[in-house]
Amino acid sequence: MTNHASPHPVRIATVTVARSDFGIYLPVLRKIAATDWAQPLVIAGAAHLSNRHGHTADWIVSEGFSIDAEVPITDQTDNAVGVAIGCAEAIQGFAKAFDQLKPDAIMLLGDRFEMHAAAVAAVPFGIPIIHLHGGEITQGAIDESYRHSITKLSHVHFASTRAYADRIIQMGEDPRRVFVSGAPGLDHLADFEPWSIDQLATKLDLSLDQRPLSITFHPETLCDRDSQTQVRYLIDAISDLDVPMVISQPNADPGNQAILEQWTEFANARPNRVRLVANLGTQGYFSLLHHAASMVGNSSSGIIEAASFHLPVVNIGERQQGRIHAENVVDVGFDSEAIKAAIARTSSPQFRSGLQTLRNPYGDGTASDHIVGTLRKLMQRPLSVRKPFFDLPATPHRPSSHPVTKVA
Repeated sequence: MTNHASPHPVRIATVTVARSDFGIYLPVLRKIAATDWAQPLVIAGAAHLSNRHGHTADWIVSEGFSIDAEVPITDQTDNAVGVAIGCAEAIQGFAKAFDQLKPDAIMLLGDRFEMHAAAVAAVPFGIPIIHLHGGEITQGAIDESYRHSITKLSHVHFASTRAYADRIIQMGEDPRRVFVSGAPGLDHLADFEPWSIDQLATKLDLSLDQRPLSITFHPETLCDRDSQTQVRYLIDAISDLDVPMVISQPNADPGNQAILEQWTEFANARPNRVRLVANLGTQGYFSLLHHAASMVGNSSSGIIEAASFHLPVVNIGERQQGRIHAENVVDVGFDSEAIKAAIARTSSPQFRSGLQTLRNPYGDGTASDHIVGTLRKLMQRPLSVRKPFFDLPATPHRPSSHPVTKVA
């Protein structure tokens, strides 16, 4: 590992591969940039560089950050073969970026296959990995496996809840390197001033005579139904609703193109009521959550951020199954009538009035302070990449050792 000892700033390279993770990183990046002991580097790849996904690398630059390295991935990750090939390309690209930048540590978030590729590429370099949002469960997505694998490749962990931190330790990670920070995405709310409903309507070029529905639906990649069938249940449920709808494009999971095509057809047939957007930015997206009647779909945002807006959520399917959530979330299966009923229920004034004292289990919006403050202490000297396995104490149901079966 390269040792940029004091007084030289510690070089922390943040890997960002999509609009969703960059919005979460942003408060942390701003805190790092404001220090005198660390230098933030940004490695942008995958969907950020794709015109089909809105070329959100422009958003990174607009926030005042330079892109220190780019890792393009073939924009054909709409099936299993494409994802596997994309992983291979990403490992090569991240390896070249690490060799060029020689960071003192890299920061990864969550569970994307591109993030996993970055972690794999970092191992031979001996670069310490800082992992955000580990320990969480999303039983309906292949991201579940990537997340836990990234945990085992990482050296410092910032979990969004105590339960997730405990799970990271259960996986054998050293408790001295596991910290409960809360969810960094909530830090945007500290000084957030939403656009007015008229400003939001102007930005969207959409009449907002009623509270809109905020809709985000990603492929459920461990589902026995294909993504086209999955989204049809939702489309059938909302087809007859005469309310404004703002639909976010799906992320780059296998099956995303089929969903995007159906949303495009749906929006084009309802130009006065529906708007399909690639990226609203943090200010625009949070303004939408502030004014929305409810959020519908299967986005992690409905689990993590929505509670801070006291926003009702209809969570469809099993993509987010296993994640901790507050009482604003109503879980529903792939059933059009059930989805329609849940939308009606959560959009009612009675349901919303019951959420006024809601507490978000993902923290109070100070995660970036915890993360950057902890890293400052940890990185006063080079982080070790040695990882002793932490064994939990023995219990009656889990003895400390197991008998060895001898092979004759």
